[in-house]
Amino acid sequence: MKLDPTYIKNPTQIPIGYHRDNVMHSNAGEGFKLYPNGYFPEDRAIFENVMSFRNHGDGVLLHNSKNLGLEGGVFADNRRGIEVDKQADDVTVSNAVVIGFSDLYQIDVQAGNQASHCPAGIPLVGIQLHSFLRYRDSKGYVLTNVTFENF
Repeated sequence: MKLDPTYIKNPTQIPIGYHRDNVMHSNAGEGFKLYPNGYFPEDRAIFENVMSFRNHGDGVLLHNSKNLGLEGGVFADNRRGIEVDKQADDVTVSNAVVIGFSDLYQIDVQAGNQASHCPAGIPLVGIQLHSFLRYRDSKGYVLTNVTFENF
């Protein structure tokens, strides 16, 4: 796409191109987030084979967004693996693995090399889906072939 300084488009609608095989880890907050304005591409945006691990917040936070898919990927040792927040719509998660407390992370925590992301009284969450839908005809969320381990 050629850059045109007169082209005006809402940045929350610009196509992302490829988002494949990206790694997000050890962030103080979320590994990847679409917040606060969200993302509303005209054509479905697929985030393929994302790895998001050891983040202190969500592995992935999709807030106020539409027409998105997480295809494949591993989400491990995050406070919440994936959060699909309020007013998100037409979001799919498929062929993914969500790990609450991996064996390697448990060894690191027990050896004192890492602080645990699992404080007393606050449960680990694999996928959190908010029930607030944007419109009456919203498509909602679809989870397909998602594996949960070590919760």
